Amino acid sequence: MFALVAGGFALAVCGLFLFGAASSWWEGYKVRTRWPAVNATIRHCEIVKHRRRNSVRLAYIAECGITFKAGGEDVKGGVSSIPAYYEHRPAWWGNPGIDELRVWIAAHPDGSTITVHYNPEWPPQTEPVPIPSIFDRYSNALNLRVAGIAAIVGFSLIALVFAVPR
Repeated sequence: MFALVAGGFALAVCGLFLFGAASSWWEGYKVRTRWPAVNATIRHCEIVKHRRRNSVRLAYIAECGITFKAGGEDVKGGVSSIPAYYEHRPAWWGNPGIDELRVWIAAHPDGSTITVHYNPEWPPQTEPVPIPSIFDRYSNALNLRVAGIAAIVGFSLIALVFAVPR
């Protein structure tokens, strides 16, 4: 009986992670298809340290100030990466490594041009085009991996209930 309940719980967890992946995919889809694309000039990029709330752990974020024209007006906005916690990204880790942030910044010096999508409702909110992995907030790799593991565990536990004689 415990295995049946645990299997159902694991399948519920799988469903939640699949819902999270679908929500993230939808947000990325809206950015890529509904936000206009423009060329932007990089004013300055740097790696900024942030201390996580209630933690001694530091997060490193690549932040770049940009300028572009939207609706005939000059807009000052920016792009920021997802947090990096390690110097080099472990193969299993979803976030970039600090070294990846440095490489991207070195490839995009002050005055260089990038293409961005901007939010028509609030133009300073932007996303690079195409979205490099260090900026990809809409990646579902980790959610889908966890959902798959939860599904395997759930189905295995339920199958165990029916496979073991009583």
